[in-house]
Amino acid sequence: MNTLLKLDREEKQLREQLAKLPRTKWNALFPIPFLVLCAFLIPGIPSKGGRPSMAETMGYWEAFTSMVIVFSLTLPFIIYSHIQKVNEEMMDIERKLLRLKYKRKEAEAAQSSSAQDK
Repeated sequence: MNTLLKLDREEKQLREQLAKLPRTKWNALFPIPFLVLCAFLIPGIPSKGGRPSMAETMGYWEAFTSMVIVFSLTLPFIIYSHIQKVNEEMMDIERKLLRLKYKRKEAEAAQSSSAQDK
């Protein structure tokens, strides 16, 4: 009976984790405001060694446009990798739930067989 209670608690925890994970997919959108801010600020930052900034060498709006292009190429990769990571975590939890289901069946079978032996 003790093993069944332990399996119940573990299953409940896993189901709670599984319910929370789809909401964490939206966390991939948090870098967007930061990248927009960086696209405005990075062109004005001077380079090392006293070299001129991007805005001084190519003009502010051209530097801004180049930063937007770079960030627009990297942002889909960041979002995809985060969503893929969350999907893998969900699959792992689902596999653990299946294993728990089979452990529960084994424990119930062992319990019923021990009850019949008595």
